[in-house]
Amino acid sequence: LTQAFVGFFFTFMGVNPISSAVALMLAKLLTVIVLFYLGKTMFNEKTGLTGALVYIFSPTIIYYTTVFYKEAVVQLVVAVILLSSLKIYLKPASWKYWLALMVSMAAVANERFYLVFFFAATFFMLSFIMAKISRKIYLAAAAVLLTLGVYALTGKYADQMAGGHIPYRDVIQFF
Repeated sequence: LTQAFVGFFFTFMGVNPISSAVALMLAKLLTVIVLFYLGKTMFNEKTGLTGALVYIFSPTIIYYTTVFYKEAVVQLVVAVILLSSLKIYLKPASWKYWLALMVSMAAVANERFYLVFFFAATFFMLSFIMAKISRKIYLAAAAVLLTLGVYALTGKYADQMAGGHIPYRDVIQFF
């Protein structure tokens, strides 16, 4: 995704560091705008502005901006996921937020596959909270997620000890 985004700018501006910088700065600018609206939606305009300024002046963000690191698009996609999720949670959500959520989840699955599991677990738990499901079902779902998390954390060590292969090992290898 990041390569396609930057490649789009290469088409019009040529293959050079300036076109990379423009593409990544545009992604950063869009992220700032999305973060502002996220903070504004959650609390107020002052919070949105503060959140956007913290993002802009974060040393890590400044560093990765200067070395053309590709996290800019991933950060934009994650910010869109958060904003669209919040808008959907607050109801009534426009179909545009559902579309933004689906497209951004597909994009994050392409760029950072492991983030999909974290967002999926969050949406799973939020759906129980929103649906007013009984506590027993909520606790059962939490137990299942906890079990999967423990399996993911300990699975690679069991694989090393047993000498066998654990299904989806490549997916959980980031732990």
